[in-house]
Amino acid sequence: MPVPRKTEIHRRRVRRLKLARLRRRYVRAKSEEEKARIWQKVVKVNPALTLEEFLAPTRPRAEAAGAPGPGVTAAPRAGSPPGTADRQRKEP
Repeated sequence: MPVPRKTEIHRRRVRRLKLARLRRRYVRAKSEEEKARIWQKVVKVNPALTLEEFLAPTRPRAEAAGAPGPGVTAAPRAGSPPGTADRQRKEP
């Protein structure tokens, strides 16, 4: 029997929040025993997740991707809104 769409969305949202909490606890954990206990809980929440995938969001995005984000072409001018670096301003 198919699961209603709202229930599916709710489950995904709860899973994502739970993984975020566990990720913060894992990063702050001091001992290997504590990290192992947290990892066991992660596996219960999402069995297909690997340790690298689990820890990927904790790294800075530029470092993880190895390059600046999409759409970054030039340094923005001082005072211009983000994403408008390559547009020219029209003088009044």
